[in-house]
Amino acid sequence: IPDFVTTHGRLPNSPEMLKLRQRATLETRPDKHVRPLAGQVEGWRRRARELLNTDPVPWVATLRDRNDLPLLSADDLTNEMLTEVGVIAVNVVAEKRSTFSRANVFAEALRQIHGVRFASADDRMVVVERTVNLALADVLLISAPELAHTPARFTRPDGTSKFRARGFEVYTTQALLDSEARLLDAGRYTQGPRVGIRTVADVAAENLPGRPHGLSADQALAVEQIATSGRVLDVLVGAAGTGKSTTMGGLRAVWERQFGAGTVVGLAPSAAAAQVLAEEFGVTTENTSKWLAEQTRQSGRLREIDELRAKLHRAGPSLRASMLRRRIDDLTAEVDTWSLRSGQLVVVDEASLAGTFALNAITEQARNAGAKVVLVGDWAQLSPVEAGGAFHMLVHDRDLAPALADVRRFTHAWEKVASIDLRVGHPEAVDAYEERDKVEGGDRESMLDLLHEAWRTDVEAGHRSLMIASDKDTVAALNGRARAHRVAAGEVHAHGIQTVTGAVIGVGDLVVTRENNRRLSCGRGWVKNGDQWFVMEMAGDGDVTVARTMGAGMAGGRQVVLPAEYVRQHVELGYATTAHRAQGRTVDTAHAFVSVTTQREVLYVAATRGRESNRLYVDTMYDPDADTQHGLPAEREAGDVLRQVLQARGADLAATETIAADWTEQHGIVRMWAEYDTIARVALRERYDELVTSSCARVPYEQVEGLRDSAAYGPLLAALREAEALGLDVERGLSRLVEWRALSSADDVAAVLHGRVDRWIRASDPQRRVAEDRIVGLFPRLSGVSDPDMARALDDRQAVIERRTREVATTAVENRQPWAAQLGSPPSDPFRREMWFRRLDTVAAYRERWGITDRTILGTREPTSLEQESQRRLAQSAVWLALSIERDDRASVGAVGQAVESSVSREGAER
Repeated sequence: IPDFVTTHGRLPNSPEMLKLRQRATLETRPDKHVRPLAGQVEGWRRRARELLNTDPVPWVATLRDRNDLPLLSADDLTNEMLTEVGVIAVNVVAEKRSTFSRANVFAEALRQIHGVRFASADDRMVVVERTVNLALADVLLISAPELAHTPARFTRPDGTSKFRARGFEVYTTQALLDSEARLLDAGRYTQGPRVGIRTVADVAAENLPGRPHGLSADQALAVEQIATSGRVLDVLVGAAGTGKSTTMGGLRAVWERQFGAGTVVGLAPSAAAAQVLAEEFGVTTENTSKWLAEQTRQSGRLREIDELRAKLHRAGPSLRASMLRRRIDDLTAEVDTWSLRSGQLVVVDEASLAGTFALNAITEQARNAGAKVVLVGDWAQLSPVEAGGAFHMLVHDRDLAPALADVRRFTHAWEKVASIDLRVGHPEAVDAYEERDKVEGGDRESMLDLLHEAWRTDVEAGHRSLMIASDKDTVAALNGRARAHRVAAGEVHAHGIQTVTGAVIGVGDLVVTRENNRRLSCGRGWVKNGDQWFVMEMAGDGDVTVARTMGAGMAGGRQVVLPAEYVRQHVELGYATTAHRAQGRTVDTAHAFVSVTTQREVLYVAATRGRESNRLYVDTMYDPDADTQHGLPAEREAGDVLRQVLQARGADLAATETIAADWTEQHGIVRMWAEYDTIARVALRERYDELVTSSCARVPYEQVEGLRDSAAYGPLLAALREAEALGLDVERGLSRLVEWRALSSADDVAAVLHGRVDRWIRASDPQRRVAEDRIVGLFPRLSGVSDPDMARALDDRQAVIERRTREVATTAVENRQPWAAQLGSPPSDPFRREMWFRRLDTVAAYRERWGITDRTILGTREPTSLEQESQRRLAQSAVWLALSIERDDRASVGAVGQAVESSVSREGAER
């Protein structure tokens, strides 16, 4: 910086400062040295010698025979034993994933037998393979079947298609599919409790209880849809900042007016979220795990009540009888607390974070009791750590799910629109953030420095601010920066307790507890996972006194003493947080770190926490393997990284939806065309080899001797295929091109012929270039294949592409998708209607082929390849023709209408 000031006579601005930081980071990065393995081993021995105070080699030799467990071979373990291991492995995987692959089960099976000693590594692998095979035999394969024939030359010796990767089949369990089916059934069942429309209207016309305002129009509509639907399982979708809490307050008011006070129960996936819901909702709220755990104890309570009543009947009047009555009363109260009654409403907040099995259990309990469940959340936000995707499935099972549309959180109007675009992955959102200087780009260290400095500036200005990242390592790095600055400023004691993560916690630090502990009471509450605290005092025995944070992150709330062991195991620095922990929070400003590995849901959550400002700090020089990378990593534009993130969805899909999604992917246009093109190239190679050979029959042998080895031979075949796709007769044409001028002076016959074919194509009739003889008007169709096995494979894939394209086009028209709506309405005349739909097919195929999802017809991004550029021209021609057909049909209908009207007028006049 001093050198910059000397050179320019001023301090650097922000972009210049960023470049200086990046240069300093690169110049001070330690040089990479390749260390031989022998040198590393000697270093490890030296370190071991320092720890053991003895030579490590003989010390390790003494451990050789310490384990008296026998060494097993693969044949020592029966299938019955391995079946049990496989069941355990599948259960562990299925609890975490709604769908899974062979690799997931393989990894868990390895963990399950980790402690077993085998005679060799081969024995271990054989046992694991047997275990996985036995386990997968009892689960459901849900991968889409192959609809198109695969030629013999594209199949493996075992008969499987080379177009399908080995080991990536998708599986699920019957238990999960059954749970999803019960949830879908509950969402469609409409004989549950409901509220009268008059009650809803009365509440919507008033201010909400305890609030100086009522419901907005979209909130009142959502409350009406839910309260009057009669569905046993309902949903409320709310994007970030749309006022879900206010809507839930209105729903509670409506429900209690109809069914009475105390008829609304609140649940949330975590204890911290449950506390927030209780404060905003005004009802007793628990986390779903606690609620379900208490359900398992209900039968025991009821059994104990029966036993105590039998004892009470025999006891007669006595002190023992009084004790029995008190115990019966206590148990009865517990049973009532954890039971549901007819007419009750169970509201599950942050439902996208709730697992499928948990939601199924809660819904079944409510259905059996005659109660109703409402899931509140946003399918575009983060998924649970266990098998999930149920909320997304239930929302998309409805034609019009209750949803909140008006984003209220943000101070600036542009951010309301941009946040919705982020939510659905529209790339326009990135432009909005960049235009308002809300995006910084650079190397990781520079971005973390900038992010921390901006957060610190906000905090010092009195704002409630968050530092957010997607992974724990980055959160730890930000926490380290924040603590180091506060220690240097004298705000935090440098020394304190070291936690299991390696971080040091001292007096003055902001910390977060990471485990629920109901025995550590704090006023009317208790210590929860996710609670924020300030460290007030440390005792000599390691116990730590902390106080709840209040207002803008300042201490001032209730205090509690955390035991030293709890602090070491379950307390972390709390200056930065992951997006998962930030979901559901609202602050003044937020600062989010983003890299190319970030997923869309994480970006959406991180970019929507702040009311006044949300800034994104993008690592544009991501190095996936810094230890082996040579040279400097290539820097990318921050906007390009963000657009790539928007395409990376990470939310879990329910198994039911995965079946549909896998079907679409396996039989979609992208895959089917790739397979068609691959097969066609092989078929063409054989056919064009013969064609070129026959066409060059009169060319001297020495001229064509190396024809097929030329680098231009591949492009020549591609040009011939393009010519044939345009309707040109390549068999006659190539012969004429060969004879057109002597090839005796040609050094490379293939290159010369390629040039002649290209000129032939350019000189052809432009009208023929938009040939009807293309698959859905877009992809070159191959004809004249003599091999019936290859021809069948091509025909099958063409049929799949055509069916898929018409399905996409029809759905777009029926749902009035913006891109299709811009092409008008389907013509009434049957012939024109089919012609119009054919042009729509071409556009639909182009959009799916190139992943276009925005509202425009052909997308706003420029083509990235010659293939896309060529297909975009065809799609644009289809757009013009579709508009022309629709315009002609309207004119025709208008003319007929005028004629009918004129005829009716004449008849009336004659009468």
